[in-house]
Amino acid sequence: MAAQLPNRDVTRLEDPDGMGDRDLDRGHDWESHRAERYPVFSDDFWQVMQVEHPETTDRVRSSATVEGLEFKQRQLYELIIGHYRNVLRKEPVEQLIINLDGKGGTGKSHVIKLISAHSDEMAANAGVSQCPIVRAAPTGVAAVGINGRTLHSLFRFPVPLPS
Repeated sequence: MAAQLPNRDVTRLEDPDGMGDRDLDRGHDWESHRAERYPVFSDDFWQVMQVEHPETTDRVRSSATVEGLEFKQRQLYELIIGHYRNVLRKEPVEQLIINLDGKGGTGKSHVIKLISAHSDEMAANAGVSQCPIVRAAPTGVAAVGINGRTLHSLFRFPVPLPS
C-alpha cells in the first residue's frame, strides 16, 4: 500500500523510531496488560446494570415532529397517541396490538421513536413511571434501531445453541 503513495521510500520495513527495541520498551512490564487481569463479571451483571441505569433501557428520545410525518405515519401516530390518551383518562379501551412492517427506509423506526417519546412524555406528565410502549423487533439490528428488544428476548423464547 505504501508503495502506491507518491514520494514514499518503502525499502525500510522496520520502525524508523526503533519502537520495541528501545530500553524504555524492553524495560516495561507488559504482563500487566494481560486479559486475565481484568475483572470477571458476575452472572447477574446485566440485571444489576439495568436496575442501576433504568433510563437507558426504556426511554426513547426523538427530535422529530408530528408535522414532519407522512400521511400513513401520521395516522399511526394519531391512533396510538389517541388510544393512550384514553387509557390515561381511564376510559374503557381494548388492548391495542400493532405490527408495523414495511420495506427498509420507509420510516418505521422514525415513527416508532416519535410515538414512544411522546407517549413516554404523556406518561411522565400523568405520574406514570412505566413506559407505556413495548418495542420489539425480530432481529437484533432492528431492535437496536428502535431502542427495543428482540422478540425472542422479550418473550423469553429459548434460542437453540449450534451443536
